Amino acid sequence: MARRTSITRVVPLALALATAFSCNGILDNDPRYLDPALAQGGNGAGGATSSGGSLGPAGQSDGGNTADAGASESGGESGAGGAVGEGGALAGTGGKSSAGSGGLNAAAGAPPATCPTPANCTLAVCDGKSCGDHGLKCIEKKCACAGGATTETSCSDGVDNNCDGVVDCADKKCEHAQCGSITTSRCCSGTCVDTASDENNCQACGTKCASGKSCRLINDSDGRRGHCECAGTNSLCPGNPEVICRNETPNANVCAQVEASACPSGQAFVDVTGGPNYCHY
Repeated sequence: MARRTSITRVVPLALALATAFSCNGILDNDPRYLDPALAQGGNGAGGATSSGGSLGPAGQSDGGNTADAGASESGGESGAGGAVGEGGALAGTGGKSSAGSGGLNAAAGAPPATCPTPANCTLAVCDGKSCGDHGLKCIEKKCACAGGATTETSCSDGVDNNCDGVVDCADKKCEHAQCGSITTSRCCSGTCVDTASDENNCQACGTKCASGKSCRLINDSDGRRGHCECAGTNSLCPGNPEVICRNETPNANVCAQVEASACPSGQAFVDVTGGPNYCHY
C-alpha cells in the first residue's frame, strides 16, 4: 500500500516537469518572444553568424558549421578583414608582418642608400662616406676634405687639396702663391709663370713691360727677381714716376722702385745697396 502511494506522487511530478519543459521550448521558438538583436532561435535566419564572424548564442555560421568559441570564421588565420566571432581569438592586425620600404628598419639605424648632403654627416653610418663632389667626405660628423684642408695646401702638386673642384693655380686661393720649385714661380691669373722672366708678369703678377721690352732676370746675393728693361727712359717703366729707369751699373737700364709705396699689394720692398731696388712676394 505504501508503494502505490509513492508512484501516485511521482507521476504527477513528472507530468508537471514535462509540461514546463514543453512550454519553455514553445516560448523559445515563438517569434513573439524572440529578440532579433540577440540572433535567438536555433537554426533560423536570426541565428546565423553575421558576415563579420560574430557568433549567435546558439547559431551556426553561414556555411553550416558551428562557429566554435576561439576560432575565426576564416579558418584561424588572421587577415585584413578577419574579425572573429564572440569569444574568439583576437585577430592579428594585418595578419603576417610585411617588410617595410626596401626591407630596412630605420629605427634600427640602417644606413640610407647614399649620404649626399653635409647634413647627413651627423649620422654615424655616414662616417667616411661621400657628402659631395670633388672628394668631400663625412669626417668626424662634418663634410670636409681628407685631412680637413680648407684651402690649397700646395699650388703645384696637381691635387685639389680643398675639394672645391679646381686644382693648383686654377684655384683663386692660389693667386700670387708659389707654384714651382723656385720662389719667383707664381700663380698669376690662373697660370703658373716665372715672374723673373715673364714680360707680362715681370717681378709681380700683372706688371707688364713696355712693348718690345723684356723682363730681365737678375739673380744675385740680394735675391732672384725680374726687372723690365727701359733703355734709359723713365716713361718706359710701369708704375712711373714711383718706378724709374736705373742708369747706374751694374744692372743699368732696368726699372727699379724708388720706395716701398711703389710695390704692388701683397709685396714687400727690398732696398738694394748698389743695385736696383725691387719688390717681391
